[in-house]
Amino acid sequence: MRILFLYILSILCFSSAQEWEEIDQPSRNNAGGVDISLQPKTSASESVILTYIKQKEILSEKYLATAPFLWTERDASGNIFPGDAVVMPPPAGKSYQLFSTISFKPFGGATYSAGDTIDIFASLRFVRFKGKPANLVKRVGRASVTKVEDKTLQALLFEMWDVIIGKERAAPASQSTALIIDTLIEPPSPITASVFTRVEQTESPYPLQSIILDKGSTHGIEIGDVFGIYHKESNDTPERFAAVGGVVNVGAFSSTLTIILMAQNRIDEGDKAVLIRRARYSQKRE
Repeated sequence: MRILFLYILSILCFSSAQEWEEIDQPSRNNAGGVDISLQPKTSASESVILTYIKQKEILSEKYLATAPFLWTERDASGNIFPGDAVVMPPPAGKSYQLFSTISFKPFGGATYSAGDTIDIFASLRFVRFKGKPANLVKRVGRASVTKVEDKTLQALLFEMWDVIIGKERAAPASQSTALIIDTLIEPPSPITASVFTRVEQTESPYPLQSIILDKGSTHGIEIGDVFGIYHKESNDTPERFAAVGGVVNVGAFSSTLTIILMAQNRIDEGDKAVLIRRARYSQKRE
């Protein structure tokens, strides 16, 4: 099967299409997909992707912290949600704002101390992933514990990335370190995944939209990996290049991709995502 990688330049990158080569890969991988490689003739194509990543700060601390992701584990209460504390609603007639004091109720034996930093998570929607229920969630804030009482915590909200209304979950903060890419390199081995869903439910995809892939760290995916996405209109039509995306969150069995560049306005569940480049950093993630 023949995949036209030259679309990446001719449609998206405003450079010469001759800077990319078409690669025929007749052999199939163990998953039954097609092994695909990207072969740049010059560094111009990679430069466009790198420039976009840097301009949009896709690997900044904030972007990595706020990227939505798929959660599949059950908490101490049996709910599919990260965290071990519940955000209490604000007082009647008030709303939480940046630097508000928020109350939390821990559960399942969770303990916190004054000075602890906690992340706040909101559910976007519940889905079924590989036949099991899962929760699409994102961080919406970050707070510092100021007071610990018998059954509640109080914390100062010092980062607020979305609305917080109460009933969100909280957990000890997991710090995201900004990543600075040196260059993009050939991946050490092929990885082919499928689009599970587009997180934001819109008619058409758009740049910086989040996509969940059905593979994660157990399959070798890393933050900063660059994937090509291929849309297949029907069983009777060939796959066509649709977009380039960069990985901004990795779980064990799923990962989150953010759309960097687009070639067409169709990306559907089940579309193929192929690893085409791996990031090499001048600053490693802690």
